[in-house]
Amino acid sequence: MRPTVAASEGTLDDFLQAIQEFPDIDWREDLFEALDNENIESRIQIATWMLDHGVDPAWICPDEKINALHVLFSRRTNDIPAEAPLLQRIIDGGADINLDNRRWGPPLNVLLENSELEDNHLAPYYDVIFSTPGINWDIQVGPKATLKSWITNHLHTIYPDFANRMNHYLTHGPTPRPTYT
Repeated sequence: MRPTVAASEGTLDDFLQAIQEFPDIDWREDLFEALDNENIESRIQIATWMLDHGVDPAWICPDEKINALHVLFSRRTNDIPAEAPLLQRIIDGGADINLDNRRWGPPLNVLLENSELEDNHLAPYYDVIFSTPGINWDIQVGPKATLKSWITNHLHTIYPDFANRMNHYLTHGPTPRPTYT
């Protein structure tokens, strides 16, 4: 199994074996595949190992203009409390929370458009997101909508905690960073 396949479909052991079997293949571009792994435990373990071994979480796919946040937020199955420390590492590593993709918009729009994620389960993600300085609430997410107006006018009933935290952020700035061990 090649590293890319192991990252997207295998376990951490599968991935480590693959990079030993194929030492000439640069696995450092496979973070997106790891974040797309259907198995949540493998997703977290492989992505964490990659970050521990020098993968750049700020890397932007030049063809699609997406980053690790777009991929993580698009996952249909999640363990939000277990993934929150990974989210923190990705953001701390420089992933742009405002990176605008023409098709999906910024990562926060991807998060809010993911119908599998429910507001009442997202608090650990929100703790990380709303501690991040520099969120651009005026970024366009539709022909006549900014992220802020989209949440305020349409998504506030679906994502009330997100909307409340956004309003707090807009008034008071970022909240203190969560601490993960």
